[in-house]
Amino acid sequence: MKKIRGFNRNVRLTARDCALLPDLSAAHLRQFHYDYAKLRLGPLHRFRHARHPLPQVVRQLGATYLLKTLQRWQQQLAPLTEPVYAAIWLADTDFVYLSQVVVGTQGRIEWYENTFGDAVPAGPLLPPEYRALPGADQLTWTTHRQQKWLDADNFPHGWPARLLRQEHTVRTLEVGRSFLVIPHGWVWVGRAPHVT
Repeated sequence: MKKIRGFNRNVRLTARDCALLPDLSAAHLRQFHYDYAKLRLGPLHRFRHARHPLPQVVRQLGATYLLKTLQRWQQQLAPLTEPVYAAIWLADTDFVYLSQVVVGTQGRIEWYENTFGDAVPAGPLLPPEYRALPGADQLTWTTHRQQKWLDADNFPHGWPARLLRQEHTVRTLEVGRSFLVIPHGWVWVGRAPHVT
């Protein structure tokens, strides 16, 4: 694996940035019924173009940041009387791009619960590098398949044979658009047991 230039400096700067936890935007939550904190827009922005897999120390910094952010947001959500979806999503591939804390109310609850489809009990458990982090044991973790949706409009001559040799399904939306859906790694969703 090629060494990342300035890696130690970037890790120090990332650790510094991870100490600054974002507040939940109550105004955004009231208006749009969701809020989120993404790693690629936050402390891990320096690694957003890095190739998979990121070094373990970087992934642990990001996961710790998300765990602390969720704990902080749960305290800020405590006064709400309506149901709330609050979770951490940790992805094995595209870690920086997909991993985030999400909070939703009203119609967003169902949308977030169905984002990754049904849980896959036979899928891999949350990796030990994340399970050992403070606060991870307080969440209920489920494993989901991460999927790539490839639009048929991007393939005017049909699906390439290399894609059809992989495990896949073809999905057609109600509007008639077809997609080739290819499994692409795993996502672990961590939710606090008391959150609806």
